Amino acid sequence: MKISREQILILVNLSANDKKAESKWLHIRDEVFSVLGGKVRVVEYRPPFDLELCLEEIMADLDIKFIISAGGDGSLNYLVNHLMTLPVSQRMKFTVGAIGLGSSNDALKPFHKFIQGVPVNIDYNSSALVDIGKVVMDSNTQEQFYFLNNISFGVTANANALFNKSDFILKMIKRRFTNLAIIYSALKTIVHHQNIQSVLKFNNKIIESNLSTLSILKTPFLAGILRYDQDIQRNDGFLGVNLCDGMTRMQLIKTVYALSKTRFSARKKCLSFLTKGIEVHFNDKVNIEIDGEIQRGQAFKISLAPKCLNYISSPQKTQL
Repeated sequence: MKISREQILILVNLSANDKKAESKWLHIRDEVFSVLGGKVRVVEYRPPFDLELCLEEIMADLDIKFIISAGGDGSLNYLVNHLMTLPVSQRMKFTVGAIGLGSSNDALKPFHKFIQGVPVNIDYNSSALVDIGKVVMDSNTQEQFYFLNNISFGVTANANALFNKSDFILKMIKRRFTNLAIIYSALKTIVHHQNIQSVLKFNNKIIESNLSTLSILKTPFLAGILRYDQDIQRNDGFLGVNLCDGMTRMQLIKTVYALSKTRFSARKKCLSFLTKGIEVHFNDKVNIEIDGEIQRGQAFKISLAPKCLNYISSPQKTQL
């Protein structure tokens, strides 16, 4: 199917990747236009930004069918969360692509196509319907968030919070060595980590866990070089659950190393399974990482909206 360049919109988060996204975008912009068939509509922004209002104004005047998020995983998550609030008939008119201007760009992995070293998924005809995860937080607020990649609790969530905030050393490392910065964040978080009492409810089962870390996936790519060995696909109708229970700090460090080698499921104190929904409860409020963005809550109901968004993802080979 062909679309005209007038039906393409690129949303560019200039502040992504510690504001390095702007220079990356300027470097590849003309070649992106060339690939797309000419200059297209571009909205450049810096958070905080009213995406909903922006899209409403553009959609009222233009017949947009292809929306490309140029930024990091958080930028794409921002767009996905807005699209998921639209009626199904309206949402299905759009195809979503991505240009990886962020630090890790997990939503584009495994990297398949590049423009001057920047990963891109902008082939309109390569889109497919994918599943989107949904998180409902706390019975009193019922806040809803959606995720394309994964959510996490415990060490992984707290390491993401540190990575986003960045201490002095981390800021220096992030400028040049993203994977090293991710490992540094994980190791520093582990040093101060304490396991969390939690209850997991799924498939008519209940697990009481002294939770070290918990990741719930729609893609095995966690962050940087860290990757689970679970066979989870973007449109298979399942959530991939990966739990570390009651680990010591040394066991957590070894788990980080194992994830860098795509090994997890056969390890002691590790549990992996597939489910269509799961509830996670804690005694107090904790961090939850949602596609790289941090929220806080105490009770979480995680479910799946199967095949509900047209998204361009890279072909994935199962790695066991």
